[in-house]
Amino acid sequence: MSKKEMTPEEVGEIYSELWWSEHPDIYDDLIRKIENPNYIVKCHPAHVNRAVLTCKYVLQHVRPGGRVLDMACGIGYIANCLAGKGYKVEGFDISKKGIERTKDLARKLGNDPEMFTVSDHRYLLDLPDESFDAVVAMGFFRYLDRDTQTECYRQVHRILKTGGKFPINHQNMLFEMFALNDGTLQFWANIIEGFSEAPRLLGKKTVMAALKDKVTVPNREFSDKSLSKNMTTQSENPLAYAEVAADHGFRLEKICFAASHLLPPFLEKQVNQNELLSIKRDVCLDRANDWRAMFMDYEFVAYLEKV
Repeated sequence: MSKKEMTPEEVGEIYSELWWSEHPDIYDDLIRKIENPNYIVKCHPAHVNRAVLTCKYVLQHVRPGGRVLDMACGIGYIANCLAGKGYKVEGFDISKKGIERTKDLARKLGNDPEMFTVSDHRYLLDLPDESFDAVVAMGFFRYLDRDTQTECYRQVHRILKTGGKFPINHQNMLFEMFALNDGTLQFWANIIEGFSEAPRLLGKKTVMAALKDKVTVPNREFSDKSLSKNMTTQSENPLAYAEVAADHGFRLEKICFAASHLLPPFLEKQVNQNELLSIKRDVCLDRANDWRAMFMDYEFVAYLEKV
């Protein structure tokens, strides 16, 4: 299936329809997990775990009263959590439904709903230089083309104060090794083709074709709600990300892997889902810094500092 570039408006409409219209509230799980590490979350741990790590990071590194921007804030659980902790927060998201739910949550909690806006990355252009202590970007950059990513890095660097914090998450290139599907073969084909001239020894065959002749793997399956099925997404290599960060004026402090798969995806589908989810709730957050998780998590969270 061919993939295409989507406009921010198209992505927003898909998120409104497939995700934020019915997605369970995450805020309660987030707050309880921050307050009690032993609390067992009710929602799927992926979004909760990265939100817990991100909020704790901001709480540890930015004083209450500091200004925080939540880029692509979704349904607002991170932004409203930080607002409730005394931070001056604003956020934007291209999904109208996401912002509607974010504002509803803000009203419920006594936060200002007007701090949230329907917008895309161009929201950054009107913000003053060095006006924020932290910028948060979860579930956002993977949907941006490389040129737009570069512009967003530039704008975030501009609006952050020196020493300002920038927790950001990316799609993890190394997960393809763990997935053990046709994406794994494509990963290795790309690595091999980019490393030397040896592929020409295969004659007219591409590396991918040669691998498929000898290696049998299942095709990757996408959920009905997956944007990745139809649109081009960007991934990063966590082993090389410090250099990427430095190229944009940031220092990489650390990387965490908050929501690992525990088995390759095609095997996870074969086991009892409730038991698997129970294990994930017990171990994923505790092992977010385990080196093995570097291959097992589809995404990673990087913690950057403006230099």
